[in-house]
Amino acid sequence: MPNVVSTWYSSASGGAEVSGKMLSSQLRTLRGVRSTHVVWNGRHDGDDDSAQSGGWDLATYQRTVTGLLDQPGSVLISNHRTVAVDAPLAGSLGVPIIVVMRGIVLPDKEIRVVRDDGTFARHRPADLGWGRIAVDRWVGISQASARSLTIAGVSRDQVTVVHNGVAVNRPAPVPVAAGGRIRFAMAGRAAAWKQFGLGIDAAAILRDRGADISLTLLVAGPGEDQLRALVEERGLEQNVRFAGWRGDFVSWLNRNVDCLIHPCSVEGFGRVVAEAGSVGVPAIVADRGGPREIVRDGETGLHFRADDAGDLAGRMAEFAALPVARRIAMAAATVARTRTLFSVEMMADRYLSLCRSVLGEAAA
Repeated sequence: MPNVVSTWYSSASGGAEVSGKMLSSQLRTLRGVRSTHVVWNGRHDGDDDSAQSGGWDLATYQRTVTGLLDQPGSVLISNHRTVAVDAPLAGSLGVPIIVVMRGIVLPDKEIRVVRDDGTFARHRPADLGWGRIAVDRWVGISQASARSLTIAGVSRDQVTVVHNGVAVNRPAPVPVAAGGRIRFAMAGRAAAWKQFGLGIDAAAILRDRGADISLTLLVAGPGEDQLRALVEERGLEQNVRFAGWRGDFVSWLNRNVDCLIHPCSVEGFGRVVAEAGSVGVPAIVADRGGPREIVRDGETGLHFRADDAGDLAGRMAEFAALPVARRIAMAAATVARTRTLFSVEMMADRYLSLCRSVLGEAAA
């Protein structure tokens, strides 16, 4: 079995943090791989799930990773944030390296990455020079994520797609009766790029059309005050409530939500959409970005035109009008699709196969 060391530079608590740690733990628990996840400015989780200091400074980080890779059959699973440091380190040790793009590259948006001197800074994608960095394989967490790497100079034939995985082990919910008040929700970090304001605008449009709209926001973060102000500005206090972020997010969805709304059109994957699907909660997502790959339009949810609150409102109204039998079928289809394409087992097996492939190429 390979010895897998994965890395991440953490600046928040979100889907990328969860996905990186989950990959390491699932390789270990599901497939018996010796796997360690190193979080810069955090900790590294080893075989016994113990936590040890990873440290802020470059020397401590390099020393930690080097020590973990110092055994036969090692593979480094890096990421877009730390590749400038990880790739030279892997090269000096003769260890193959896989780099995961845990997001999406946009031509007009700067990306935060660690420079080779250990500083964390923003860079234009065109200035990153990723195509010149010696790595064995790049990974996109969706087709959209993989395609976007070309903006940063990575050749498409260097990129493999491995979707993130979620646990699928809970029963699907039964939707409310036809004609009842459909319970919509949005969930995630309250950041402007998540575009939750678009969902609030869509709710206002439906309210103005006479619809009895119910929208819960499970959000936390620096943008929450702005979202609350927008709800007040739109006069939606009776229709929209804030529930905060919940540790039992998935089971709460199972009990309380009929349809998830995910307005973001620049999401690399969309973990909350897959987690909703794991318990049979369909989603309405933008027709651009990673979430559109999770949701099959008309079968496990609906797509709306990206950045268009009016079209989102129309799709919400369309979902609310579905007969109960159709929503039950859609709920079952979401669980089946998530289990087939986005399970943690599928993710672990794909990465294990990649690790074996690059180890074989390194030995050839």
